[in-house]
Amino acid sequence: MSVCSSREVLEFWCTDRARALWFSKDPEFDADIRDKFFATYTAAVDGHLEDWMEASSSALALCITLDQFPRNMFRGVARSWANDPLALSHARRAVDLGYDHRVDRDLAPFFYLPYMHAEDRTVQAQSVELYRALGDAQSLRFALAHQDIIERFGRFPHRNAVIGRSSTAEEIEFLKTYSGF
Repeated sequence: MSVCSSREVLEFWCTDRARALWFSKDPEFDADIRDKFFATYTAAVDGHLEDWMEASSSALALCITLDQFPRNMFRGVARSWANDPLALSHARRAVDLGYDHRVDRDLAPFFYLPYMHAEDRTVQAQSVELYRALGDAQSLRFALAHQDIIERFGRFPHRNAVIGRSSTAEEIEFLKTYSGF
């Protein structure tokens, strides 16, 4: 397995097949990502792809590699979220550099998802503002739903069992009716 280029990441992620599965649970798609991009993800986590931050398209590929790919590669295990702070750090830099305005509008949210995935009230508020400015009502609805959970619990209760956190009684009640995003 070799490290892929940022172009290869985007070419894969932007295919019709991938777009249809972006936020779906599909074991075959998850396996494809793991097989094709595990080495790339590892290189990103280890800091070997920092040069990808030099341009908007490669920075987008880095954010996808750090934020979206682990959710597919490690679905259902704590490793899915292990590098969320790193993804957020890169996303913040990209947004600060205006990269989110230099990519196709339908891809800009991939700079914002690391904000949405943060278990931090301030970052959640930033997420909502980014999605509001984008003007995508559906994405804003998801950002608001994430923010509501963090405002209520200070964390995402659906992660508790997977990462070994105890759930409060209120979280247990919430999880009885929570169906995911």
